[in-house]
Amino acid sequence: MTSDADTIALLERALDQTAGLIAAIDDGQAGLATPCAGWDVRALVGHLAGLDPALAEHGLRWGRQMLRPEFRGPDKAFGVEVPVPDDAPVYDRLAGWFGRDPGWTP
Repeated sequence: MTSDADTIALLERALDQTAGLIAAIDDGQAGLATPCAGWDVRALVGHLAGLDPALAEHGLRWGRQMLRPEFRGPDKAFGVEVPVPDDAPVYDRLAGWFGRDPGWTP
């Protein structure tokens, strides 16, 4: 189980990373459409920032506890789990758990 201090430290790192990304956007770009509709979230985030494996591990642990079967499937927020080897990189395992193919490319 993750301690409150660990969770807070991970959140602080995530906020620092997000703040850096947001700071790089100028006012003229704020209203532009994003490529999210054509990109997998994992690919987009990986393109924009270095990813923190500890944050992904935390997200995966949380997701495995919270994502219920009734939220998976066609026309649902999450697809069915995509099988990924146990020794795959953590962001691949996270993508697979949330129903996304880690090998997908735009």
